[in-house]
Amino acid sequence: VYAPKGALGHSIGAVGALVLIAAGALRLPPFLAATLAVAALVIATGALPERSLAQTAERLDAETSRSGDPFAVFGVLTLVFALFMRVGALAGLTAFGSLPAALALIAACAVSRAAALAMTSNFAARSATKGGGFSPFQRLALVALVIAAAAVLPTYGIGAAAAGIAAAVAAAAGVTALAPRLPGDAERPLAGAAEQAAEIAFVVAVLIFARTP
Repeated sequence: VYAPKGALGHSIGAVGALVLIAAGALRLPPFLAATLAVAALVIATGALPERSLAQTAERLDAETSRSGDPFAVFGVLTLVFALFMRVGALAGLTAFGSLPAALALIAACAVSRAAALAMTSNFAARSATKGGGFSPFQRLALVALVIAAAAVLPTYGIGAAAAGIAAAVAAAAGVTALAPRLPGDAERPLAGAAEQAAEIAFVVAVLIFARTP
């Protein structure tokens, strides 16, 4: 069972970022460098978000739900597609350099975990404060936005930064909207799936709207 901890998003992203920078220093091909970076993220999280994504996909497939097969085709295909999207988009960002791509990866991890946590039912209500200070959710969102802006703006531009944040929030909301179709207590697996979707959406949007290198 996976529950995203948004405050750790940038720390987890830093693991993949370091691998990406090292791969760039070794002049590895972009696709290989991006593959190693994503693999580092998978290892750093224990593959829990990926497992949650596969579980969510399996629950949405009627045949899979009836069969009870933990390695059902629908979940596996969803996971493979998600991994290819993450690697491919990250490889595209390396055209701007390994360091900017690494910073964008940190931003993607921070924003995706914040977005997924925000979409968890009643999270904002549970983290509300009675006083005038910031709630945990507000602090988390602010940190994620600052990281995203600082990491993406200098190289990719304001349009890419805004598009990445908007796409991540929309992706997390879209996955969370599937909740009524999921049987049982599926909130936590859904949060992991929302995080994966938000991370992919952020990187793809930054790549699409980035300034020409």
